[in-house]
Amino acid sequence: IDFLRRTNSSRKPSIGENVAVIGEPGSWIDGSDCLDPKGEEGFRARELDVSRALAREGGLVIACGGGLPTRADSIASLKDCGTVIFLRRDPGEIYDNVSMGGRPLGQQGRGAFLERYAAREPIYLEWADHVVDVQATPAETVQRILEVLK
Repeated sequence: IDFLRRTNSSRKPSIGENVAVIGEPGSWIDGSDCLDPKGEEGFRARELDVSRALAREGGLVIACGGGLPTRADSIASLKDCGTVIFLRRDPGEIYDNVSMGGRPLGQQGRGAFLERYAAREPIYLEWADHVVDVQATPAETVQRILEVLK
């Protein structure tokens, strides 16, 4: 598993889909497929179940939301069976250039978004096997990912 950790909107669908296509068509899974109508706790419980199930499958490229790595039980199963890549992008750039309309963490304003990122970044770095800075285009980022996986 090449596990792509994203910082809210770090271009992960395009990057993850491209890495998956290079590896094996049809191996892309997006965390938004796992949303739960029971709110945060329901979502986190489902996220744990899904991360464990996907870890058993192997051969997948998985992009998760920013909360998964903050829960050791969820990220550990993925880390145990694959490579964790933190796709790093400046959080101010994310907030300024990505629609926050459908993003719960973006609803509390730029300052809160940046604080949340600052609190989470050390966790992302702790779990990451590799850190790849998001490039100007998804293709360039994919190339960087492939270079670190060699």
